[in-house]
Parts: sequence; C-alpha cells; structure tokens
Amino acid sequence: MLDELTRRHPAVSVELRLLTFGDQFERLADDDVDAAFLRPPLPPPLRTMTLAVEPRVACLPSSDPLADPAVGRPLTLTDLAEHRVVDMPASVSRTWWDDWTVNPRPDGTPVQYGPVVTDIEGLLTEVARGRAISFLPEAARRLYPRPGIHYVHVTDAPMSSAALAWLPGRHERPTVAALLDAARAVAPTFADATSSGASRTGSCSAESSSAYSKNFRL
Repeated sequence: MLDELTRRHPAVSVELRLLTFGDQFERLADDDVDAAFLRPPLPPPLRTMTLAVEPRVACLPSSDPLADPAVGRPLTLTDLAEHRVVDMPASVSRTWWDDWTVNPRPDGTPVQYGPVVTDIEGLLTEVARGRAISFLPEAARRLYPRPGIHYVHVTDAPMSSAALAWLPGRHERPTVAALLDAARAVAPTFADATSSGASRTGSCSAESSSAYSKNFRL
C-alpha cells in the first residue's frame, strides 16, 4: 500500500511511527495521527477499511509441551484453557483485548491473565520466558520469528482482520484520501468493506501547512 502511495504521489513524504498497545487508539482520536493500521474490533466512531483477513495463531513458549512438533496437530481453545494469557495495560480497551484472547471461551470459562505488556516486543519476551501465551495473526509467523517461541494454528479461534482506520471526516484530507485510494488499488477484494464499527500499530499524520498534502507521517 505504501509503495502504491509513493508511486502515485512521489512528492509525498511518509514518516512511519510505531505505537504501543496503550496509545494506538488515543493517538488517532487525539489527531496526533491521521490514519492507522490496526486490528479490529475498534471503538466508535472510527471508520475502517478491511485490508486482509487471516487465521489467528497461538504464540507459545518453545518449552510448552503443546509446542512440541511431535504433537503434530493444530490446537483448540480447550487445549489452551489452563494457559495464562498476557494482559494489557488499564488504558487498553477490555473489549478489544477480550476479543483477541477469546474471553470468555465458548464454554463460558474466563481467561486466566498473566503479565502486563505494552508492546509486541514485551509480549514476545514474556511468551519466550514461559510466563504466558498470546494470540496473534497468522502473519506473526514470518514477521516475529524469535528464539524460544513457537506458533500453532488454533482451529476454533476467530479469524483476524487487518484494517486501515481513520476518524469521520478525515478522509477529506488530501493525504488520507490518497492513502485510501492506494489501499483500494492493492486490496480490491476488501476495499469497499468500510465500516464505522469497532480494527499493529503503525500510524500516519499530516503536517499543517500550505504544502499539507506533501507532508505525511505514517
């Protein structure tokens, strides 16, 4: 998407930012950023464009018996019922994290939460230390390979989606409009699936200036 944006608008300056779990929604709502790549569900009134849909995987410490290749099968939520899951800071929406951890589980059992993490590196570290597990998108297999971590498909976990998110009215900004056009070009299957509903954490912001459409932080 960013390559397409640059191809269409070579004069646009793009700055990437990495947000934490705790501020990913606040920075967008406070207008510190114009748009963000996030994982649903998102709080209102954010608008979203779905970019991809993929399975959810369990992120386990390599020392966990269920991570042993000899197990030779995908896992179920029942298999993981006794495992503690990393938790989020109080500033993070519980609705968002409960959805990611499938809390409560289909049988009504509440999830057991473990150490609090503020970003993906902290999450992976706590899992590698054997202190808890987590659930991540399938893409984590290639994006976050780490010593001491093993990813296993969970057959009955909900699918995960990636979305571009922005506040109502912000699509009228030239930079955001250009980003949305680039998204539609590279993700045509999902590009029209926009919503006002409840979506890793990159973001974008445009400078306020007479050259507004040429300065873009993402």
